[in-house]
Amino acid sequence: MRARSDRAGEATKDMRTARLAFSCAMTMAALAPGPIWSEPVGPAESHGFVSSIDSDALALSDALTEAYRARNWPRVRALVSSSYIGLASGETWDLSRLEQEFPRIKLQSLVRRSASVVHLRPDLIVISEDVDLQETYSGRNISGRYQMTTVWEKEAQGWRLRLEQEVAGRCAP
Repeated sequence: MRARSDRAGEATKDMRTARLAFSCAMTMAALAPGPIWSEPVGPAESHGFVSSIDSDALALSDALTEAYRARNWPRVRALVSSSYIGLASGETWDLSRLEQEFPRIKLQSLVRRSASVVHLRPDLIVISEDVDLQETYSGRNISGRYQMTTVWEKEAQGWRLRLEQEVAGRCAP
């Protein structure tokens, strides 16, 4: 869901979406057995060390971004769980809605400004990223700064995106 709806989001809807995503993340954290740890990760050129676990996690996000940029639905579908939930601009998308809307999404570029990786369990991670997007959705320019939060779960076929939330920053339309 690297795109937002072409309808103008209301502040109350955005607040509800943010609360829902926060509630989902907290519920997952509460259910996670064992310790939870987080390591902030900045832009690659700003530091010399990123753990291999975090590099692997960020590679998932990079693969999804590249699939969107290339407009490659089969690759996006391979990375997304059948129980996918996408939250943005007061809307909730499931996998079938993502597939339906995918042709309207045109991502030109995504620049990661910072990221934090949280390991909830060995098979569940949360990635929070501050990004600059250049993108159109249904022909409308929606470029700007966004806070992206994704939850990845390891399934039998490998890591799959379960939950995705985008919140527009002050610079976004």
